[in-house]
Amino acid sequence: MPYTTFIANEAYQMLINWTDEERAAATRADVNIFILNTTPQTIKEMDKELPTDTHIIEYVIDGETSYDAIRAYKKSNIFDLYHDKFKRDNITATVVSISNGYGVIKPKLYGYQAVESSKKTK
Repeated sequence: MPYTTFIANEAYQMLINWTDEERAAATRADVNIFILNTTPQTIKEMDKELPTDTHIIEYVIDGETSYDAIRAYKKSNIFDLYHDKFKRDNITATVVSISNGYGVIKPKLYGYQAVESSKKTK
């Protein structure tokens, strides 16, 4: 799997189930489904570990409010992804907000691991 999903709080019931095909399509559209069923407070606590292109989408399904952390350059891409998902799965839901301003790591450096040098030191 080329993408990683974290579930911040397993006490939450999964309100949306994403298939591998939907995740792959989202990745092609420059949207990464990053952390499911989280809270804004959890994301704020993880701030130093996240890239700056992290957004939190708040949506309501059957009176249940849920938050997901999504990586994307544009908010409109996130809205389109969720709108299409709700429509395709016949889910009656409302997107309340998409907020940004989380994370401190440059997106191109997120997940970067330095290559160990094979040179011997004297």
